[in-house]
Amino acid sequence: MVVSYREKTEKVSVIYFRRTGCSVVEKTDNIVQEIDGDLGIELEIITVDLTREEKLSEQEIILKNEYNVIGVPVIIINGKEYTGVFTKESIEGEICKKFLFRPEECK
Repeated sequence: MVVSYREKTEKVSVIYFRRTGCSVVEKTDNIVQEIDGDLGIELEIITVDLTREEKLSEQEIILKNEYNVIGVPVIIINGKEYTGVFTKESIEGEICKKFLFRPEECK
């Protein structure tokens, strides 16, 4: 998490590992898009598409290996890994837990 006390702003980092062809991933895609647009707080979302692993960038390979991602979907929120079936509320709740000073959107 990046915290600036001068500006009193916070940013939550989200890394989303996905692969096409999975209905759970498709639902999670929609949830991640909704959260990015609806939550109203500053998020840094990095999506790593593992559909064609031979096309991954060097940074994406490093992230995949760092978190030892085998199955999908996987969401990393400020370094903590979450797997399985997600709901919009569960992801928003985990994101909101990461703030030192909770924004109004998290109350």
